[in-house]
This record gives sequence, C-alpha cells and structure tokens, in this order.
Amino acid sequence: MQRLSSGSFVRRMMVAPLFSAAACQTHSRFNSDYVNKAAKKKVEDGDDERWLEAEMDKNIITPEERYAHAREVEALKRMVSQLKDEHKDNLEEAARERNKELEALKKEMSDLQQKISKLTEK
Repeated sequence: MQRLSSGSFVRRMMVAPLFSAAACQTHSRFNSDYVNKAAKKKVEDGDDERWLEAEMDKNIITPEERYAHAREVEALKRMVSQLKDEHKDNLEEAARERNKELEALKKEMSDLQQKISKLTEK
C-alpha cells in the first residue's frame, strides 16, 4: 500500500510545478496591451463581422501569397484602366453620333417652322 501511495505522491509533486509554470506562461503569452483601433471601432459600431475573417486571413498569409496578391491587384488595375479607355472611346463615338442626329433634327425643325410661318402669312 505504501508503495502505491508514494508513487502518486511523486507524480503529484512532479506535476504541480508544471501546472504553475504553464499557467504563468499562458498568461504572459495571451496578455497584451495592443488594441486594433479599426477593429474595435467596427465592433462598437456593429458593422458586419466579415471584416474579422478577412483580417485574420490577411494576417496569416505567407509573404509569397502577399506578393501574388499584390501582382493580381496590379493586373486587375491594368485591366480596369484598359476597359475604361475602350469604353471611353465607345462613349465618345456614341456622343458624336447622337450630336449629329440632334443637329439634323434641329435643322429639320427649323425648316418646318419656316414652312409653317410662310403658310400662316398667306
């Protein structure tokens, strides 16, 4: 009996310091004065929580992924600028055609007004 109790006593004596050491380290590990002000404001304002997932994803990506993401963003910006240039040309052409049609209609209206004025004079 004594042998059994001494084994448990030794185990208790070995485990007790480990728990206290682990408790001290976990407290210091998770204790921080850092406050993400933007995140805090979003939480206080009650905004959508999807930003939290995006922030976490942004914080855990590797440098290679960051580089690839930056390249993708640059490529998308170039594509958008090209599309804007193409649409700008198309819009200018459409505006020119519309202006020509308006000028033709205005000329036709002035001709009709002259005819009406001639008919009313007689």
